[in-house]
Amino acid sequence: MSSRRWLVPALGSLLALPAALLVPTSAHAAPATCSNAQGRAGETVQEVPWQQRWLDPERVWPFTTGAGQVVAVIDSGVDGNHSQLRGHVLPGFDLESGHPDNNLDCIGHGTSVASIIAAQASDLVGFKGLAPGATILPVRLGDSDPAATPDSGNAPSTAIVASAVAWAAAHGATVIDVSSALAYDDPLLRSAVQQAQAAGVVVVAAVGDHHDANHLVDPPTFPAAYPGVIGVGAINSSFDRASSSQVGDYVDLMAPGDQVLAAARIAGLQTLSGTSVAAAVVSGTVALLRAAAPTLTPQQVAERLAATADPSPGGQRGLAYGRGIVDPYRAVTERRWPGEPSAIPGVASPVPDQAGIARNQWWNSAGDTALAVAGVATGAAALLAAVLGVLPAGRRRRWRTGMAPAPVDPVVDNVLDHDDLFALKASRLDQRNTTIGS
Repeated sequence: MSSRRWLVPALGSLLALPAALLVPTSAHAAPATCSNAQGRAGETVQEVPWQQRWLDPERVWPFTTGAGQVVAVIDSGVDGNHSQLRGHVLPGFDLESGHPDNNLDCIGHGTSVASIIAAQASDLVGFKGLAPGATILPVRLGDSDPAATPDSGNAPSTAIVASAVAWAAAHGATVIDVSSALAYDDPLLRSAVQQAQAAGVVVVAAVGDHHDANHLVDPPTFPAAYPGVIGVGAINSSFDRASSSQVGDYVDLMAPGDQVLAAARIAGLQTLSGTSVAAAVVSGTVALLRAAAPTLTPQQVAERLAATADPSPGGQRGLAYGRGIVDPYRAVTERRWPGEPSAIPGVASPVPDQAGIARNQWWNSAGDTALAVAGVATGAAALLAAVLGVLPAGRRRRWRTGMAPAPVDPVVDNVLDHDDLFALKASRLDQRNTTIGS
């Protein structure tokens, strides 16, 4: 089936949406332009970025390159004149001004997101897109930063994002990538997403970059939290959750989204982070899968990506990591077996080895006994050595008490004649008496 055939009967329901969703709110504004200070060109980086080494898209390309898929990028616009995107960007629309987007992206974010999806290979750099056969349909919201907080004044409104989703679905998108994570559930946005899904369009959305470390779960964001939308969180190069990536049951998958290399505005490359970057990786994967299996419904696409995700450090089915890390190769090449999945038993508690425990106790007891015996033997040997040293000396003295020799006068020590000896002693005695008498 052609990737466009299922769109035709659904366009009527899309066009039946409220007019506010399909008509720009500022239809008479002048076309936007960028100042010289905005979104300068990036640098030439020759090495292959970490996210590309991990995803290894070349393995998938023998099966699919995403050809025939139209990925709408709802962001700050896309610079279609970038050398790695030229010829793969369709005429889009600027919902802020109400004019065609004219390849306009003043802050460069939308260009980076689009390049992660569909950038062409270049001999000058190692970076390339995940689905180079896909085509980008830019839907510009203005210079809004997808990571901006709702109260910053720079975040897009739910109404304009709803209009962007409806416009993209009505203009041929097969995949819609939403970089914004909005804090409020708007009936217009919910309706636009439901109508796009009914038309067979897969909607992928960032879960947001405002995780509160003081809470286990962050408030839901939209459209990521809507049923059927693939909500994407970000991992870093260590495959841990990026610290800012939000946590909640609306996180379906994780993808590289921290210090990721991508195209900059005008030319060159830049590094950026955020769940909107991770969402682009998943959108590229969806384009690959839809090109390889065009009959899959949006729900089946989401199920296939979840079933083929790689395990994450936080485990699967978790609030922080969803079902795991997206794997483009597995998503395209692995098939789901019909029928209900079999339950996998949990890990049983180990049964204690009583014989082993007894052996360990015996060895411990034997070791204590051996140490005690060794101590007694050492003491006995020392006592025996002392006894053996005393006995010979006692026998020589016939067991009489020994006495130390008397001190010898150094002068007298050299006198051998006994008469002289007594005469010397007598003279010393006279000297002592004379000293006392005086």
